[in-house]
Amino acid sequence: MWHLSSQISLGDSAAKVERVFNAAKYTSLELQKREPSFWVVNTPGEIAANWLLYIELQNSQVKALRFRTPDDTAHRSKERFVPLDRVEKGWESPRENWWELPRK
Repeated sequence: MWHLSSQISLGDSAAKVERVFNAAKYTSLELQKREPSFWVVNTPGEIAANWLLYIELQNSQVKALRFRTPDDTAHRSKERFVPLDRVEKGWESPRENWWELPRK
């Protein structure tokens, strides 16, 4: 998942995110398009820890990338190895509790 996130930049198009995800054949990851402005990539529980990568989009452009665990989706993990959130300057999620979207 860390490698996937390094291939995505703020401002990238939704189409590029899909191309990167599909081209690298991340067979152990799942991309869920929960709504047009909110996608989630997750790892199966069998793989070490279950991580979530939240991708927020506006007008089909990446505005934020946030790593979370299912145990605390609202806050970044305190583990040192977890990448920092990347959020476009001035971006505020239009959803107050963006992490509480229902699972599909």
